[in-house]
Amino acid sequence: MTDLEEALDAVIEHTAIVSEIRSDLVLRRLVKSYQKAGFAKFDEDEIGDELRDLSDRVAFDTSAFPIDAIEGIKAAASARMDLQAARDRLVSLSRKLREGISKSSRVLRVGLVYIRQRDDIKRVPTAKHKDDVANVSLREIVESYESMKLLLDEVKETLSAIDDKSKVLDAWFLLHKQYVFMSGDRGPRGEQDTNDEARRQLGKKRQRSLD
Repeated sequence: MTDLEEALDAVIEHTAIVSEIRSDLVLRRLVKSYQKAGFAKFDEDEIGDELRDLSDRVAFDTSAFPIDAIEGIKAAASARMDLQAARDRLVSLSRKLREGISKSSRVLRVGLVYIRQRDDIKRVPTAKHKDDVANVSLREIVESYESMKLLLDEVKETLSAIDDKSKVLDAWFLLHKQYVFMSGDRGPRGEQDTNDEARRQLGKKRQRSLD
């Protein structure tokens, strides 16, 4: 636990109405059950590191993919596979976070309704202050919920960046096809044109048979 988290806990414990609400056995059970739930268990720092790693892993420069060589196709194909693997992982992360956000939202609603019907919360003067007290009383759930929302935004941004890279790679493959068409090559430099070779051999055999 960081110094800031310890300070927050100290303030919460010494805020009379919040401390009173948090001591409620029903709410304590709700918070503990939430923390044990599978959808609420995730490491924010670990996911953040994974997102950065995914972004670094799929970085490429199309200038390293020569249009007229087999090495260019191999490098571009490898980059495409890396992009697809990263995208699959991001979609999986997005799905899990959306599920966690949805379930956390339902838990929060239940907890807030329970808190708002208590007599002590009715002494709080304004609706906004009531919400603040309720959110602090459910601090563990609220923080988890907000963290998941922030992580989902990061996943969306990373996914968008990877989709942009995919478009760049698609453009490279299109440029390569145009190069092959315009140059009249059957493939990149270093490959044998087996079809033409077969036709040449067949022509030689026919010529010998005529002789």
